[in-house]
Amino acid sequence: MSESEEEYEGKITGYPLLDGMLFGNGVPKNRSSVLIRASELPSSIVEKIQQEFEVAGFQTGVVEIPNAMTKQMDLRITVMGPSPIFTNKSLPRLSERRIDPQNVPIEFIVGFFFVSTDVKIKGFATRPNLEKDSLRITTKLPKETVIEMLSILGVEEYLEIGANIYLEVGMFDKIQPFEEIYSEYKKETKAFASYLPSKEDVLAAKIDEIMGEMEGQAVEEPTKDIDENSISFMTFCLHCNKVTVHRQETKGGITQTWCTECKK
Repeated sequence: MSESEEEYEGKITGYPLLDGMLFGNGVPKNRSSVLIRASELPSSIVEKIQQEFEVAGFQTGVVEIPNAMTKQMDLRITVMGPSPIFTNKSLPRLSERRIDPQNVPIEFIVGFFFVSTDVKIKGFATRPNLEKDSLRITTKLPKETVIEMLSILGVEEYLEIGANIYLEVGMFDKIQPFEEIYSEYKKETKAFASYLPSKEDVLAAKIDEIMGEMEGQAVEEPTKDIDENSISFMTFCLHCNKVTVHRQETKGGITQTWCTECKK
């Protein structure tokens, strides 16, 4: 990353990559600091963004801020300049920002998409339901501007769904920053999934919970029926997913056991 002496639209710090990030999702806190939305970004991408600013001499941090709309906590990257960042300059509201893609360096566009791209996994918390894993471009810029910026980076295929633009897997192969954002997100979700209990672990925990509740209670001995080769007893049924009466019967040297409720 290098500082540019050339003039271009949206120039604030002089570093096109950083200026693209500030323009894409930066909200000035005061003249020397700014907040960048990061709730949907993989942690590795958040760290990379922080590193890019720190190399340029800025201080960074991460804070959680209540979202007035969703009532949830949003993650923000804080960027503080060694001197006022917005001297004689300002960023308008996100909904009012406009840019001519032909008048900005390509690094500016890459920075813009670094902070304006969310990963949507097929079939998981996705509306609308997409055919493949996808990236959603989250911005208030006009669609035609976004499409032009995508084209400059080499993205020619996209989906327009409602007010948003989506890039399905296969539409952004080897194109940055999309390939990196998607790859890092998949790595993070895979690592997270390894900490989640398996179905077998959940079932075992449920059995332990039920058996724990039964401790200290009187447990009846298996009862013999009139036929001494048949007994009934209480145990956990994997099919009913609860403790039920089971029956065990021995005939001709063969023992069979089944649940009296589901008959399995």
